[in-house]
Amino acid sequence: ESKTYFGMLLLGAACLLPWKTFMTAVDYMQGEYPGFNFEFWLALIYNGPLVTGLIVMSFYGEAVPLRLRVTSALWSMIACVSSVFVLDYGLRTGAITHPQGFVLTLTAIGLSGLATAVLQGSLYGMAGALGETSTQALQAGKGWA
Repeated sequence: ESKTYFGMLLLGAACLLPWKTFMTAVDYMQGEYPGFNFEFWLALIYNGPLVTGLIVMSFYGEAVPLRLRVTSALWSMIACVSSVFVLDYGLRTGAITHPQGFVLTLTAIGLSGLATAVLQGSLYGMAGALGETSTQALQAGKGWA
């Protein structure tokens, strides 16, 4: 019981990892891409795929095995957050321009929103089957993050 609770707590925190990471980097992004209202684009590009993905997951989520959904979503979220470092390196070396970097950053944000939708849809479905304690742990993890 306590291992399940702790696991759900960590997975709940993982759901907010990309959002918190990109929101924390707003000052960096504003300095890197002046003239673009990054907070506006972040909210729009992240939440659009998130809501769309949750709607799709509501209808078709069970078509893909749970383990595949959770692991692929987690790895996708890690890749999207890590891409910011690669993009920064590309900007510093001149391999990509600032407009290209901005578009690629927004692409990573959108993909992380979609991965979050897959993860959230999967976890809430699993938590519902496991009982109210698992759902509470999932919510506590989000509050903890």
